[in-house]
Amino acid sequence: MSGSPMHPSSRTDAERRALAAKPGLFLLLAGAIVLVVGWGMGVDIVTRVVPGLASMKVNTALGVAALGGATMAHGRGRRGQFIAGACGFLVLLLGVLTLVQYVFGVDLGIDQLLVVDTEVAEHPGRMGANTAIAFVSLGLSWVLLACRPSNDVVHVVGQAIASVGGFLALFALVGYALESASTRGIGRATEMAVHTSVSLVVATVALAIATSDRGPLRIGWSSRAGGRLLRGLLAPVTVVVLGIGVIVDRVESAGLLADLDLQLALVTTLTLVMVAALVQLMASRLERVAVAEEDALAALERAHLRLATLNEDLERRVALRTAELATTNDELERSNADLAQFAYVASHDLKEPLRMVSAYCTRIGERYRDKLDDRGRTYVDLAVDAADRMQDMIDALLRYSRVGREALDVERVDLVDMVTEVVRHLGAPLGDVDVQVSPDLPDVVVDPDLFGHVLQNLIGNAGKFRDPERAPVIAVRGWDSPRGIVLEVADNGIGVPPKHRDRIFQMFQRLHKRDAYEGTGIGLALVARIVGRHGGTVEVGDSDLGGASFRITLPNAPLRSAPNPQAAEDTDGHEGTTVAGTAGGRQSR
Repeated sequence: MSGSPMHPSSRTDAERRALAAKPGLFLLLAGAIVLVVGWGMGVDIVTRVVPGLASMKVNTALGVAALGGATMAHGRGRRGQFIAGACGFLVLLLGVLTLVQYVFGVDLGIDQLLVVDTEVAEHPGRMGANTAIAFVSLGLSWVLLACRPSNDVVHVVGQAIASVGGFLALFALVGYALESASTRGIGRATEMAVHTSVSLVVATVALAIATSDRGPLRIGWSSRAGGRLLRGLLAPVTVVVLGIGVIVDRVESAGLLADLDLQLALVTTLTLVMVAALVQLMASRLERVAVAEEDALAALERAHLRLATLNEDLERRVALRTAELATTNDELERSNADLAQFAYVASHDLKEPLRMVSAYCTRIGERYRDKLDDRGRTYVDLAVDAADRMQDMIDALLRYSRVGREALDVERVDLVDMVTEVVRHLGAPLGDVDVQVSPDLPDVVVDPDLFGHVLQNLIGNAGKFRDPERAPVIAVRGWDSPRGIVLEVADNGIGVPPKHRDRIFQMFQRLHKRDAYEGTGIGLALVARIVGRHGGTVEVGDSDLGGASFRITLPNAPLRSAPNPQAAEDTDGHEGTTVAGTAGGRQSR
């Protein structure tokens, strides 16, 4: 059934439907049995239950069955609402037409339309006026509820209208219990049969259950104290009230209390005693609820104290751990700074004696070349070459050290212009390489000097590690992605085997012998360090050109200051190895 959400302490729609379906099925079976067995087969005990009492008429049985159908169909989607509304309309129509006959003294021919009632009566086959009024109230309620199932006001109005029919049925039922014929009908109209009164009371209760998700009836299914108290007292109160009436009726019938004052005194005394008993019962239930609430509050308070203790302990542990991490971080920063300073100083101090060695070896080769044999000249050339390579390595180490120590000076850079300048600067080493630069490269916010080293290294490597069996091609591309700006340098060279991609950004790691490809072994380590300082990542994988593909991902937001390069991490969705600011690195492949 559609409508506002139920409170967690109330029954669910499925539970209400299942509960309402039971009295609904009872009404459907009761009406059908009276129609088929009672009137169809002529079994008199089915139509009137007790010989001599009023019988349930054909139209009444039809209406009772329709009330059962409305109860079972309600809340089961649009089709169910339509069926409930149609059944309610049938009940309403039967009640209205019967009242019209009573009020205006006409016979519309509906009383014996299905079965001819041979009972000698003033209105043969016609239901009682009180039954008709109950049909009008219950039928109108189901029509309203079917038309506006989600409206709270309609629910309250429908429940109020249905209570009229329930009151009349209960009034007649009490009359049967007290053997009072005056409560069973209205004037000279047909009396309400005993099983008709029972069925209409059940129909009212079923409607209340089916619509108890809204209105005042909602408390009846609450699991709180109010709901439990209501359900616990409803049956005792009903028994008490009926018991008082039965006792007084039986005493009067026996002629023991002929005086009206004595009857009134007896009723008052019995009412006081039974009400006192009910008050005692209600107080006991409330006391148990109060005790349970106090126990729950005490348990909650203990839980709060325990939680507060745990929070204090956790805060103390966090503070202690934070202090330890801060101390460790300070020590690590000092250690890194000392190592960087040592590398810078050591490299700087090595340059001067190395220049002297290189200079003297060069002079020896120039001045005494004619006096040296071939082996001597070879030794001199090897010494000069080694000194030059050591000089290049020291320069690379100094550059690597400065990347970690100096602050970034970032600005917006046009990548097309930067790549073009790098290609022009490389010049001869690229030779006949076909460098394809995408014209729609996005702008980036980087340190121009440092990022220029990145492009120079990647493009230079792509030109160096070419495949001798095909014309070298380098493609420089770029695009925006959810992670940031991506810059790719792809080639059709010899590529990087997957098993070596986890170490190519480490310092002094070479995949090829020095006589095959020149290099210091620091180039890609410097690339990873610079990219990491910019908050980005670099990864290597297979290129669509048939060689290697280096992809750099830079964050969209400019990075004014960056921490020291971080450790390597993998990048999802791309075959290759990702490095996010690694302190180590690897030389051009």
